[in-house]
Amino acid sequence: DLSLPDNADGMQGDTKEDAVTNSPVVKASDLRLESSKKRLRSAIGSRLPSIYFSGSLGTNYSSAATFANAGNTVDAPTDGYILSGSEKSTVYAPQTKYNFSKISYQDQWQNNFNSLVGIGLQIPIMNSLQTKRKIQLARIYERQETFQASNIRIQHGQAIDLAYISLQSARERYILLSSQVSDFNASFQAAETRFRNGSGTTVDYTTAKNNADRAMSQLIT
Repeated sequence: DLSLPDNADGMQGDTKEDAVTNSPVVKASDLRLESSKKRLRSAIGSRLPSIYFSGSLGTNYSSAATFANAGNTVDAPTDGYILSGSEKSTVYAPQTKYNFSKISYQDQWQNNFNSLVGIGLQIPIMNSLQTKRKIQLARIYERQETFQASNIRIQHGQAIDLAYISLQSARERYILLSSQVSDFNASFQAAETRFRNGSGTTVDYTTAKNNADRAMSQLIT
């Protein structure tokens, strides 16, 4: 189907803009431009104070950890004594016997659980020159990406314009050649009729046939 809009405005309006905007190359350049803008904002933001929060959760476990369970209490002799005259009497004191057992993993996980929350303020003071250079480089990068994105859009727009002009030219040539084929075929049929009736010459017949064949060949091309 070689039907096209009657005027170029139909092709040069929203259709062209959509074709440019939806191009993968243009989309990629737009994303790089957006990235450069965010990079610039990030560089500018590095001059401002920043507040940060931190936190941690933790626990620990030891295979050597044990728990002492109190057992029986008995009177056991001590190193002390009571002197009665010349006799020494040993002093006894109650002593509890303990049974040691390992603390389970779950109990240690709960008993040793700890948490920490912190907040801090960071004020940039000594890195002003480094930050300034970072911002300058980000501005340059943004200008480059802006120019690149605009240049890519222009190039794609020109390519679409050229393709549309070529399509219009091909359409007009097709219509012209179709008309020529129709005219030369009619001329050839008339020459063929005259030749069969003896009123036309061989030269007229051959010329008409060559013209019709040449027009058909050009139309096919």
